[in-house]
Parts: sequence; structure tokens; C-alpha cells
Amino acid sequence: MSRITNYAVTALAILFYCLTIASAWCAFFDTSPPIDVISARVVSFDRQTRIALVEWEALKHRYCPGVRAGWLRDGVVVSLPEVVLPPENFRDPASPADSIIRWTIPLEVPPYLQDDFIYKAEWQFSCNFMQTVFPLRVESPFVPVHQPPG
Repeated sequence: MSRITNYAVTALAILFYCLTIASAWCAFFDTSPPIDVISARVVSFDRQTRIALVEWEALKHRYCPGVRAGWLRDGVVVSLPEVVLPPENFRDPASPADSIIRWTIPLEVPPYLQDDFIYKAEWQFSCNFMQTVFPLRVESPFVPVHQPPG
């Protein structure tokens, strides 16, 4: 083999080694969640539009993009559309790490849910390239939703 071929094989081996180390670090060591959900509560419910506003409070550790998957439970589990995260104050670089952040997300309630129900969410974050396939998951507490009589 020529000297150029030896250099090319060596360079590819080093590149493969570096990518393997980076992937292993992302998969096994970068596993701390970007937020810890402290609380969630329904601040208002409009029976006409069937929109509930859910206020979230969390401890922010770092910035990572993500989505929210949600479910409503009333004897039957209803999946909700994903909501892109994070809220503006989570993205703000002026907001320091380990600070409390709050945001409000509208929750569209299907018309066939007429009684009180429970809302549950799971936040899925991608803090590195490996987590786009295997996201970090943060579960919310159960949020009871009480519909006003009407």
C-alpha cells in the first residue's frame, strides 16, 4: 500500500474513534434533564371556546429545544398535538441556569369531555445530536382540570 493510502486509513480510523467517543459521551453522560417541573395548574377555563390555560413552573438547568406530548384522561386517554418548546423565557440567554421559569400553554379540550378530568404531559428534549433519536423525557405531575358548571 502506498504512503497516502496509509495516511487515509489512519485518518479514517482516528475520525471513527473520535465520533465513537463523542456519541458515547452524548448517550451515556449527557443525561441530566434541562428542567425539573415544579408545578402545573389550570389558571382559567373558558367553557365557550373549550380552552384551558395551564400555567407551568419549572427549575431551568440549561437550554435544550424540545416538544410537549400531552394526554387527557377521563376513563379514556386522549392524545393531544405536540407543542414546540421551550417558551420564550426559557430560551432567553439572560435567564440564568438554575432559575425558576414560568409559562402558560393553552389546552384545547375536546367537546365530549364534559366532566372533570386529568391532564398529563411529557416534555421531550434534545440537548445533543443523539437525543434527537432518544430524547430526554421529563414527566409532569397530574394536573386536575375542573370544568365550571354551565
